Amino acid sequence: MSNFSDRTESNTDKVLLIGVTGGTGGNVVKGFLEQGVTNLRVITREIDLNRPTLAKLNDAKVELVKANLDDEASLIARISHKQ
Repeated sequence: MSNFSDRTESNTDKVLLIGVTGGTGGNVVKGFLEQGVTNLRVITREIDLNRPTLAKLNDAKVELVKANLDDEASLIARISHKQ
């Protein structure tokens, strides 16, 4: 039996993830959720709930943030105001 859930408590307000719409990223999110980590925030270029992956994340109460990794201003504006 893993002690992982004991280690997930921290002073971190949110865990920011990128690249979550692919298979590996989706498994990372799934792993976090299975361990009871609920303070997840993900960056996506577009919030389109017609995309099954994003709809599932939204249904799981994962915070979706529209931002572009190639646009520094977009990241600063979107991420810093959510704190």
